[in-house]
Amino acid sequence: MHNNIVELTDQSFESFLKSAGRPVLVDFWAPWCAPCRA
Repeated sequence: MHNNIVELTDQSFESFLKSAGRPVLVDFWAPWCAPCRA
């Protein structure tokens, strides 16, 4: 696991991706999603 994990919000998502300067792996999840919690 990489130590540069960042939690993004609706407000910060797009600007973070634009400023990353390299490819970014995004893991979408939701607390109500059973497979996401597994």
